[in-house]
Amino acid sequence: MELPLGTILFSGTLNDAVVMLPIPPHAHAEADGRFNVMLAMFAFDTPQHHRSSILCRVLDGRELDQVCPMDEAIVSAEESIRYRSVRDPRQRALAFRTRAELRRMLGREIGLSPQFVPIECDGHGKPRCLHPRAAGLDFSVTHADDCAIIALGEADGIGVDAEMLVTEEPSDELLEIVFNDDELEQWRAVPAEQRRRAFTEAWTIKEATLKAVGSGIDGSPHDLMVRFTAAGHAEPVFKKSNWFCERVNFCPCYAACCVVILPTWENPRHVLAA
Repeated sequence: MELPLGTILFSGTLNDAVVMLPIPPHAHAEADGRFNVMLAMFAFDTPQHHRSSILCRVLDGRELDQVCPMDEAIVSAEESIRYRSVRDPRQRALAFRTRAELRRMLGREIGLSPQFVPIECDGHGKPRCLHPRAAGLDFSVTHADDCAIIALGEADGIGVDAEMLVTEEPSDELLEIVFNDDELEQWRAVPAEQRRRAFTEAWTIKEATLKAVGSGIDGSPHDLMVRFTAAGHAEPVFKKSNWFCERVNFCPCYAACCVVILPTWENPRHVLAA
């Protein structure tokens, strides 16, 4: 089964569907101001008719110039050492902000103060919260230049990725890494002025899906299929009916998406507090 790619800001309630609200024409008008989407909620009905919801938090790091003491107080000592090694002051501040916000979001769900939320990386480098009250939750984090996105919710797997649009035509070497032969042929058929966005969209879809399945950088982009619409947009080709992909449109300079693997068990799910 091939599943479509949709775009939403906030979703309501429908059976077996995601409610998709179109972004107004003026939404991207001020690219240099605040990102037009700071919070997005995706809601799904599982085959067992249990509501699964995914919260995406977009963090704008363009005005950060130093680490916030409140953020630093929340992260662990190990995290603080790691983020202090980031040379660029703005990237350093955004790294602290992102991990602190992730801890705040998880803390609200499991009823712990953010600084006490246990976060560990698995064998593939994916961060996970192993607290018993986090059972049924998954999350994913991405950083891209001046922004970060955190996606958290009720799912077997969540992956999020954001990339700034490439400014030059991708090299042949990079195209071979990302696309198989059929995908490459489709991409070359996209109008020249749309190819860079199409490539970036395809890259984020594949990266987010690798995160959702848990393989991360250990996986291969060739394991995942994309296709290109007549309008030049990339969309995934998923073979499983419980896999979904949603665009996160927050700035015209970026492409971003969230991939969700819905649960298949029949137990009631965790209810988001956020």
